[in-house]
Amino acid sequence: MFIVAFVCASLFQFIWVPRVTKILIQAETREIHRQAEVIADGLTPFILSNQSAAIYENLNSIGQRHSDWYSIVLTRADQRQLYPMSRVEPETGANVISLSHDIVLRGDLWGRLEVHADLSAQIAQLHDELRRLGVFTIVVVLISGATLGLFVDRLITRRLVKLADAADQLGSGNYEAELPRPGQDEVGRLTKSFSAMRSHIIENVSSLEAARREAENALKVKSQFLATMSHELRTPLNGIVPVAEMLMASDLDTGQRKDVETIQKASKSLLHIVDDILDLTKLEEGRLEPRKKPFDIADLVTEVATMLQASAKSKGLELVSDIDVSVAGRYAGDGERIKQILVNLVGNAIKFTRSGTVTIRCRSLAEGQGHTRFLFEVEDTGIGIAETDQNRVFERFEQAEGGLTRRFGGSGLGLSIAKNLVFALGGDIGLNSKLGDGSTFWFSLPLEKTDDAVAEPPIDAARPECSPAPAQHETCRPLDILIADDNEINRSVTTLMLEKMGHNVIAVENGRDAFDKVATTDFDVVFMDVHMPDMDGLEATRRIRKLPSERAGTFVVALTASVMEQDVLDCREAGMDDFLSKPLSSAAIAKSLEAASI
Repeated sequence: MFIVAFVCASLFQFIWVPRVTKILIQAETREIHRQAEVIADGLTPFILSNQSAAIYENLNSIGQRHSDWYSIVLTRADQRQLYPMSRVEPETGANVISLSHDIVLRGDLWGRLEVHADLSAQIAQLHDELRRLGVFTIVVVLISGATLGLFVDRLITRRLVKLADAADQLGSGNYEAELPRPGQDEVGRLTKSFSAMRSHIIENVSSLEAARREAENALKVKSQFLATMSHELRTPLNGIVPVAEMLMASDLDTGQRKDVETIQKASKSLLHIVDDILDLTKLEEGRLEPRKKPFDIADLVTEVATMLQASAKSKGLELVSDIDVSVAGRYAGDGERIKQILVNLVGNAIKFTRSGTVTIRCRSLAEGQGHTRFLFEVEDTGIGIAETDQNRVFERFEQAEGGLTRRFGGSGLGLSIAKNLVFALGGDIGLNSKLGDGSTFWFSLPLEKTDDAVAEPPIDAARPECSPAPAQHETCRPLDILIADDNEINRSVTTLMLEKMGHNVIAVENGRDAFDKVATTDFDVVFMDVHMPDMDGLEATRRIRKLPSERAGTFVVALTASVMEQDVLDCREAGMDDFLSKPLSSAAIAKSLEAASI
């Protein structure tokens, strides 16, 4: 009997205990690895939008929910530790699990998430339960002998096998495996402990999935907000850009022409700012594609200085450009976005400088294989930035002076846009500053040298270029044109532009009136705003296409301040023949009339 008891104890100690322990460790390892992937996915939206506080709060909350995780470490690819703030010394031991998960954004390694867990408490609890079970088994064997052996298989072994099978399935992601009935004995207590652990894992997985869905929904809402903001800003621009264009085509003296040119440049810059708001969405979704065109760096820097000269003078500041001779020549790159970066940095320098000078510098750093890296610097004699604030000024909606006492205003988007654009163009950005002693913001970019004229690609409907209107647009005859737009300024401006071209124009306020006009009157072209009350332009166009007469084929041009790709597709699906984004230009209108083959 003692031999039987010894054999049973040995089998239990050297087979069952290691097996259940191994299964528990493997299941926990797989589960921690799976949760690390879920955590990394949940952090991706906050990483893309540079929300450091949200990253810290999420990781801190997750760490508190996992008592057996003694540390979670988030490190960037450049070995900079983002969480926690203090350095974590890894522990060692047979019961310590250390896993890492690479975070890859847009095909590049962004960083690594490390999870360190100590299972000593769980394993110790498991061993305690198993030891009790072993003692209980030996006592039963000694007292009951062969009779008790018949029940061991039914009362203990089978339940342990089922529990071990449930542990195996838990490790593979199946949380519905059947558990033995939780009785009052040691196996029942072990079953309860295992069941509680499984419920805890299920709860954590559910909360992480919910957080991931919430983050995805937040990103979608934000993208829709930016698209709506772009639409609302483009609408009033349609009352500025075309009018300035028409003024340029009129008889002006030298001073007036210079003033109108300033309006044109400023409105063009504002239009690019609106487009950059949409670019924030594309940057976060990894869809921003830099446009490569030849441009002269010296001319670009000079244009920025000229554009902001009036703003500097109004504050009594001197705006100086210092362009090194090494930057002479034309280079291929995204000149418009580089200009936008400079406008943001110089505008900030002017805003935060009370007196003195703002200097724009540009010089080449080094030549690489097929490209040259250039350094752009914007130096001011302003208020400077404290060292503790320098890491957050590039974050969205952040300024060095925060809170209710902030004196200088602004949305806090400029530096965030600049940083994201620099990174998208393959460059680096940073600053050198001392509180009360001015700041120097810098960024460096690689550009390709080119001496050949490169034909510019066709204008993208989502980012129209503002070009001076030709002196005269001619067609074979005056056209009968209908304009449908609910905005009075837009109707007036578009009507004036078409009448200056010699066409006959009728304007209505909504899609229903437009449809009624087309149904009873012959028009050569209809310029149809997409978003209108009562009946929008899409529905009006669909009804026009269903007219029983030849008027169903009237050439319809979509006018809209919504410039997302889906907006263009919606217009095409509604039956519209062409698409013009606001603000309009005479050249774009003439091109659309030419597309009508009239």
